Amino acid sequence: MNNPAIKGKVSKDVMKMVAQNYDQVARQLLESARRMTEIPKAEIILLNWRQEKYFGSVQIIAPKYSEEIVYLSKTSKPLPEGLADSIKEKAPEVMTLTADNELDLRGRGHVLRKLEDRLTIMTPEQTNYMIKNPPTVVEL
Repeated sequence: MNNPAIKGKVSKDVMKMVAQNYDQVARQLLESARRMTEIPKAEIILLNWRQEKYFGSVQIIAPKYSEEIVYLSKTSKPLPEGLADSIKEKAPEVMTLTADNELDLRGRGHVLRKLEDRLTIMTPEQTNYMIKNPPTVVEL
């Protein structure tokens, strides 16, 4: 494999296979997420956090008190490079949210405050409300 012409061709072929795979994975992720977000109503998202991208959904969980309080469900590991682009290409309506770097979003589920396209900590009042009125979380 010391021939640069062969290296370039192999690299392009491999990249084409990877891109096709991402397209298939993106389609499957979107189909699965759409089925899961029908009940209860959740919004499919791409999440930027600490310079990594994740796939998930957000759901308003205290609408009578504040539409800012959401439950974030996300992949436990970051998406491979290129998969987020494939998801955006297949579903441009998928919202991209950015989480504050100081948040600890390890794990899959989190209760947070959504401000437009940003996820951050809740206010003290929102936190007190959620302590007194904890949500029931059902994962599928």
